[in-house]
Amino acid sequence: MRRVNACILLLCAAVALFGQNRQGIIPYDSPLVAELGMVYRELGMALPSDTAPWTEAEFLLMLDRVYNKKERLSPGAKTILAGIRKELKKK
Repeated sequence: MRRVNACILLLCAAVALFGQNRQGIIPYDSPLVAELGMVYRELGMALPSDTAPWTEAEFLLMLDRVYNKKERLSPGAKTILAGIRKELKKK
């Protein structure tokens, strides 16, 4: 019986450890935010939210909005977007 209880306790602890929210936070003063802001301005768009910090998931949604208009971007802005994606994949 003790073994069963120990196994259940161990299983619950393992689930709790792996169930943590590990989404990274991107602060408002991050260079990634400044770069994305430049691209948004080039497109004549306002950043969707000033409620920073953002999670990486929220930031990726903002990035996807720009990718949908990728054909209107300058080569420099496309390079910035590629750099942002590369930086996010490192995390």
